[in-house]
Amino acid sequence: IVMRLRQFAQQPEQNKNFRPVNLKHLAEETIRLTQPKWANQALSRGVEIEISVDIPEKLFVNGQEQELREVLTNLIFNAADAMTKKGKIKLKGADESVCVCLEISDTGDGMPEAVRRKCLEPFFTTKGENGTGLGLSMVYGIIQKHGGTLEVRSELGKGTTFFVRLPAGKPEPE
Repeated sequence: IVMRLRQFAQQPEQNKNFRPVNLKHLAEETIRLTQPKWANQALSRGVEIEISVDIPEKLFVNGQEQELREVLTNLIFNAADAMTKKGKIKLKGADESVCVCLEISDTGDGMPEAVRRKCLEPFFTTKGENGTGLGLSMVYGIIQKHGGTLEVRSELGKGTTFFVRLPAGKPEPE
């Protein structure tokens, strides 16, 4: 928690060590690496979760791969936590010419408007003692550091979608 607080408090250094990151590969790898946690915890609650990836093979963003993996990890874990019954998480990517849009949507319970408006604030949590309130604020800070934007849409009973827009990247020559 202390390390995450320090990272949050640091001033962002724009474009520090940014490299082209293949978004599809990053999403698939993050799902594989995190599956033991989100799948097993959900199953222990009696919830079955299906994750799908609909991202073009050659969709790149410029950034720090580790930080972008942390964004996806946090959004996947939050989506899994929002499921109270069988549900789906979908990662969808699209090229919007100068930027790339990544949608992370779930069929969970959704958020009331008051929660949606505050969910990116540091230390805001709806998880009680089980949450620190740093996950989504870290996600937001990383996206800003990468020159991107984050939009949250949610409807009670229908789920939540996070729209992450990041500057488009080009693959490095082999």
